[in-house]
Amino acid sequence: VTSDEAGNAIEWSMRAEKMFGYTREEVLGRSLKTLFIPVRHWDLFEKSKQDFLDSADHLKISKRYEIRCLKKDGTEIPAELSLTSDKRNDSILFVAFVRDITAQKKAQQEIEQAQNRMEALIANLQTGILLTDKNYKITLVNKAFCSMFELNVEPNQMIGYDCPTSAEQSKHLFLDPEGFIEGKKRALENNKLIENEVLLLANGRIVERNFIPLFAGDKQEGHIWQYRDITERENAQNAIRESEEKYRGVLENMDLGLLEVDLEDNILHANNAFCQMLGYTTDELIGRNASAALLPKNSIPIMASRLYERRLGLSSVYEIQLKRKDGKLVWGLISGAPIKNTVGRIVGSIGIQFDLTERKTLEHELAQAKQDADRARLAERQFLTHMSHEIRTPINAVIGMTHLLEETRPDQIQKEYLDSLRFSADSLLGIIDNILDLSKIDAGELEFEQRSFDLNYLLASLLQTFQYKVVDKDIRISHNLDERINRMVIGDPTRVNQILTNLLGNALKFTEHGEITLSSRLINHSDGQFRVEFRVHDTGIGIQEDKLETIFENFKQANVQINRKFGGTGLGLTIVKQLIEKQGGTIRVESRLGSGSDFIFVLNFGDSGEALADQSVLDERCLKKNRSLPPNLHFLIVEDNHLNQKLICKTIETWEGSYKVANNGTEALEQTLNEHFDVILMDIHMPVLDGCETTLAIRNNEHNLNQNVPIIALTAAAMSEDKRRAFEAGMNGFLTKPIAPKVLQEHILWAIQQNFPPPPSCLPPSTSTATLHPFDLSYLIDLSNGDYNFINAIVDAFLIESPLALQGLETQLCHQNWEQLHKLIHKIKPNYAMLGMQDLHEIAVEIETLYKASPTVDVVKMTDLVKAFIRNSNTVLPFLEQFQAKNRQGKGCID
Repeated sequence: VTSDEAGNAIEWSMRAEKMFGYTREEVLGRSLKTLFIPVRHWDLFEKSKQDFLDSADHLKISKRYEIRCLKKDGTEIPAELSLTSDKRNDSILFVAFVRDITAQKKAQQEIEQAQNRMEALIANLQTGILLTDKNYKITLVNKAFCSMFELNVEPNQMIGYDCPTSAEQSKHLFLDPEGFIEGKKRALENNKLIENEVLLLANGRIVERNFIPLFAGDKQEGHIWQYRDITERENAQNAIRESEEKYRGVLENMDLGLLEVDLEDNILHANNAFCQMLGYTTDELIGRNASAALLPKNSIPIMASRLYERRLGLSSVYEIQLKRKDGKLVWGLISGAPIKNTVGRIVGSIGIQFDLTERKTLEHELAQAKQDADRARLAERQFLTHMSHEIRTPINAVIGMTHLLEETRPDQIQKEYLDSLRFSADSLLGIIDNILDLSKIDAGELEFEQRSFDLNYLLASLLQTFQYKVVDKDIRISHNLDERINRMVIGDPTRVNQILTNLLGNALKFTEHGEITLSSRLINHSDGQFRVEFRVHDTGIGIQEDKLETIFENFKQANVQINRKFGGTGLGLTIVKQLIEKQGGTIRVESRLGSGSDFIFVLNFGDSGEALADQSVLDERCLKKNRSLPPNLHFLIVEDNHLNQKLICKTIETWEGSYKVANNGTEALEQTLNEHFDVILMDIHMPVLDGCETTLAIRNNEHNLNQNVPIIALTAAAMSEDKRRAFEAGMNGFLTKPIAPKVLQEHILWAIQQNFPPPPSCLPPSTSTATLHPFDLSYLIDLSNGDYNFINAIVDAFLIESPLALQGLETQLCHQNWEQLHKLIHKIKPNYAMLGMQDLHEIAVEIETLYKASPTVDVVKMTDLVKAFIRNSNTVLPFLEQFQAKNRQGKGCID
């Protein structure tokens, strides 16, 4: 491009046309500044031109400038301007050569950016970097290098330093300073790559050095020294190595066997303990198939399933038989786990083996001992059952005849003889009862009721009974009962009565004069529980201090003289302690020889929330129990003992009743087919056909005239199984011989439905199978004090509401509306508990628990539970309806 002194174009080349997009005609005569220079750069353009003109030799030289130019399309480009001048006819001409340097600028910019990135990367590396040129002058160093070698300068201040000199100044930092310098010299002399050279610093740190020579073709350009602090890595690796060595030593020397196998069950490693366990050496096992070499045939499938688990990544612990080298079988407890490689792939399994052979032998011996002990216990129970039956049978006759003789108006001497006879029989019966109770406790068969009762009324009634026993002694009986126990409590009144009867009887036995006091004290009443302390105090002979710990042991009394003077078996206090502790209570004794004794025990009772019953109502119930039997009742006496036959016959005669006698079950069946009776009194253990089998035959024969007649068991068998069996057979009552006539009368009155509440001993034992009595009205009877109008109203309401509730449950189950189903089951659950339907109540509790256990209901389990509840309820309801129908007709309870 050529312009005149004013800057107007006078020449325009073809290359200029191509670069800027203007034709020659468009440019000639126009100002180049306004045409090609952006306005913002005009001043810079003018200044550059003036600088050029001001130079003395501008007519001889060419100057280069970097400028910005505009193309015709408005694009702005960087350009290099080479400017020369020429003088023609006193005018100055400017000749400009313009070159587009856009690509050059872009390349330069990329190089600068790459350099900046590299410098930033090196500066921020955790690895120390030192770069030198071919003359060993430092050209680059980063902050990590300065920090590693404690150089208190900025990295850029190191540039230009001599590297060997710097090394001499820093060699004191190394544990081996001269070795450090020699290493650098060797590296520079050899001029070859050095990797992962480990150097130790004086401060205990460890660094790793790499030396990298830099070449441009064959020409040496410089060197890179790279330092990395590997202290933590080395420490960790050392710790791992130490741990591996430690655990390798433990595994090799421990008593537990260790075996490693691959996925094909081939042995990779076996420690000494494993080899010794099976009698092999390590060399004999490595490479062999473990299952084929070490397992008997019956263990191979077990091991195959375990190996399959290992391939799935599962661990397990199991017992298995192993085969020794000599063929002997041993037992091993194996804890197996999969082995994974560094990428997490399962490559085998490892097992820790413990020799179980001795334990298995001991288990076998213990199992055999338990079997022997179970046989001995069974023999003992059979013996006790048999002896109880055999002893109770004659005692029944003795006590029964005593009652009958008392009604013949004996004189004073005869009455004394009868009292002695009855006392001896009662004592013998007490000994038998204690032995049976102890047997039940030892066998874990003792059951405890949970029903509401008036505790203070029970205590007062018990003391009233004992008043009659001290009329011939100089003893005062008193009580001190805590009136804060102002509600009905929940517990087992029979067992409380048994405990206190034993303790009061003990006090009466060892006290000749003075007093016996029964006290109750409320310790605590919270969380729906009464915690009560009982104290039985006497002024008797007392107990030696060194004997206080032994009096609760079986067959133990304070000394031989006491046994000889007062008698007894030494079982009473043992049973008391067991009965208290089985209910979660405690007992202790305070006594001094010659100064009397205090037996103190504590029991917990539930709070029923019920107010105490009116005392007059209770007294009325007691009076009702003493009513006489209706005259002219016709009895069938099924009894194989002739003395007992005579006793029962005579008793029935005093009731103005009639009777027939059957000597065994077969005779009883014949008579019941041909003659109707009002009550059947049934012995259980008889020859030919026993009482339970006879009862079943009567109940199951619709042609038997006595199919629905009350049957009461009168038996010398006192075991709980006998009672359960009797009720399951269909009996209505169960009495253990010897039987007082008044007790028998009470049970007969209830059995023929004289509107009396059933005596506790006549109720069926609790059972999980609702065979004959799938409900229990004891709670309602106690709650209403025997008000059968109230009981009938409750049962009628239940029979009306239950079908609707069951239908509702079925609907909610069908729609899987669990919330509504839960509300409904929660609402009806107490009704089933109130009527003694314990099995159904427990299912309802399970349904509630399952609903609350998880936000997502287990549909299968919930469906099974609800269907079981509905099905069992529909089974029970007909029994209850039948009971109500017969109750209104006065025919008695369910047959």
